[in-house]
Amino acid sequence: TALLDTLNRPGQLLITLEDNVRAGGFGESVLAYLNRVGMHCSVEVLAHETKFIEDMSVDGALQASGLTAEHINEVIAQFYSKK
Repeated sequence: TALLDTLNRPGQLLITLEDNVRAGGFGESVLAYLNRVGMHCSVEVLAHETKFIEDMSVDGALQASGLTAEHINEVIAQFYSKK
């Protein structure tokens, strides 16, 4: 939690990535902690949605869920373009 406390500042973007479902995952735990202590940063949780994913390659599943370097770069660019 010390790292989260350090990153929890206005104007900061914290992105959590997990190759698992969003519901009950790491990102939601981070959000719960930050809500408890007072959230000052922006948080973007990138994970698979809780739904059936068709049989596809690992790369296909990651792309379908936005867990690619390209999408992460887009999220960062969009956040900082609003400043």
